[in-house]
Amino acid sequence: MVQGTLPMKILIDTRIWTLGLKAAFLAPDDPTLRHASAAQSFLKRTLKKKMQLLFSSQLVAEIYHVLTQRGRKIPGLQARQLVSDLLSRKTSIYRGVSEGVFSRCLELSAVSGIHVWDYLVAFPFEDGIDRIYTMDPHFQQTDFLSLAQVENPIGPWKTEGQEL
Repeated sequence: MVQGTLPMKILIDTRIWTLGLKAAFLAPDDPTLRHASAAQSFLKRTLKKKMQLLFSSQLVAEIYHVLTQRGRKIPGLQARQLVSDLLSRKTSIYRGVSEGVFSRCLELSAVSGIHVWDYLVAFPFEDGIDRIYTMDPHFQQTDFLSLAQVENPIGPWKTEGQEL
């Protein structure tokens, strides 16, 4: 980082976090292992950089839920520790969803037809996101592209719950 420049603010969406965090727990024949390993490598590279990691309350709740309730489940206490470790990093920024942002997300969802959850992940940081890393094709929609550059570092565009 060049002196005087602000660190990049990035938001990494649920599926990338959960695939990467679950990679170590997957069996060699698990059909998601290839994508989970790619997500794990991406997260390791990214966490070494001096970027600010943005976590909305919705994103944190989704990460915990997917870790403990979908696919290869991780025990609750272990998932809680993984999430706590992420939030306790010096470069992590946590923000709850304000009433105003919640109302805006409901409105945007009603107009676009995109799940309100996707808006609640990103829009608490609408005042400053440089890049969103996601596999969710909903984030290719104009509302999200107006917030930040959107990139998929893993490959397939699939929403949470769709098979890889």
